Amino acid sequence: MTIFILTIEIMIRMKSIIYFTLVTFSLVLLNSCSSGDGTQNVKDSLSAYINGNDQIMVFGSADIKRVLDKTDYKNIPKLGVLLDSEMSELNKMIDFSRPIYYAIEGPMIKGDTPSAIYSFVQVKSKEALIQKLSKDGFDFTNLQEIDYAEDGDFVLGVSDHIAIIISKQGEYEAEKLIMDAFSKLSGNLSGGSIAEILEEEGDIVMAVSVAPTYLNTNSGHDDLSKDKRKDIEELISGAYVQTVMKFEEGALFIESKNYFSDDLFNLMFFKEDKDATILDRLGSSEARLGVALNIDMKKMQTFANKYSSETMEEIANSMGDYGKIAFMTGGKDALATLFDGQLGAVSTGKSEQGDGFPDFNAYIGLTERGLGIAELGMMVDFNLQRGQLTTADDGAYFTTNSEYSNKSKKNNLILPNGCEKFGKSGISAFINFEDIDINEFDFQIASGERLLKIVNSITLYYNNEGGRIVLKAKNGKENILEQTVDLILKEFANELNSITI
Repeated sequence: MTIFILTIEIMIRMKSIIYFTLVTFSLVLLNSCSSGDGTQNVKDSLSAYINGNDQIMVFGSADIKRVLDKTDYKNIPKLGVLLDSEMSELNKMIDFSRPIYYAIEGPMIKGDTPSAIYSFVQVKSKEALIQKLSKDGFDFTNLQEIDYAEDGDFVLGVSDHIAIIISKQGEYEAEKLIMDAFSKLSGNLSGGSIAEILEEEGDIVMAVSVAPTYLNTNSGHDDLSKDKRKDIEELISGAYVQTVMKFEEGALFIESKNYFSDDLFNLMFFKEDKDATILDRLGSSEARLGVALNIDMKKMQTFANKYSSETMEEIANSMGDYGKIAFMTGGKDALATLFDGQLGAVSTGKSEQGDGFPDFNAYIGLTERGLGIAELGMMVDFNLQRGQLTTADDGAYFTTNSEYSNKSKKNNLILPNGCEKFGKSGISAFINFEDIDINEFDFQIASGERLLKIVNSITLYYNNEGGRIVLKAKNGKENILEQTVDLILKEFANELNSITI
């Protein structure tokens, strides 16, 4: 089976992965419709298609050639020669100098499966491509200069310059489905944020269209009043969250950018703290992992009161008797009257074997009223099996080892290299695998074990405009994709050697 067919099969089976990526991340263009040589451009095709389909939840591109090159697939023993030969043949039919573009359509089926997934490919030779696919068992039908074939839950259509692959669940008419898709390619191109996003370069680019994604995946929207539903729909109309993945020498960069209206930006509640003052409250010693939040509590309270009142009820119910009373008597700014928006925790030192978790320090910023409630609550025996909880004039502190506790309001915390921005963004986090004995943690690594063999550290920063995740590899000289492929091949070889016949 060819790489092209394998690509189709993989796309069909990517639905659950794509949906997971879509949720995790849940919560852009062009001016002409042709390329320089007069042929229809695959990027323009997606742009026009999105403009003609208001149910597109996710769209983007994947630069297949760039990704494959970064794996150094040509030098894979035995398999590399076969792959190189196959790619050379396919390159006569498909223009791999351009990315493959894709779009995911709502509504969701049974809550977790997109209605359809569309992939758009630039074609060099329609005749050669159809001839090759026909040899592989595809039965094509010609209709109005479009040749199409169907197989199970996908349809493939090919014009002179564009191929469209559609993966769709349930019953459908293949002819109507593929012809409707091609008919949208002759429409006007998308502008604004969509046009800007489609110009973005990266190994993998993904953009979530907030409005259709929210409406197709949030069942709570139906329970809102008509006025509130309208308010939310107007607020998120035209909003997109872009994510770009770049596989580089010794690192993977995942960068996100929010395309929001001024009204939506004004509701965002993450704060910046250029001085990272929370570091003065997280103790001493060398930090191996950490997380920190800087939140505008009044903005978050206002947002929750207006658009997610049930969230406030859940928070109140989780705060215990004293906290619930304080919350209920706090008025419309209940959370803001208790918390100042700073929260952080870091792992420090080393735990004793068998403890199940390493030593750590934590802090939560409290208002004067919040301190009173916390001190009242501390009169109750928390039955802490490990660690000490204390309060000061600015909040509550917890430490599992007094040796690493906050002894003064001076930053004595030592952060790993690359974590200089920790504590400055709305959300920031890091983990340094180099100094961590993973056996200290009481959880199953499962598939994550492969990641730990390659990655040296992970850092994350996020604010109202977007954010960045960086995975640094232990080997800083080879592309992180190449390192991943090498590891998989070694593991596969070891598995084969362990098989007894």
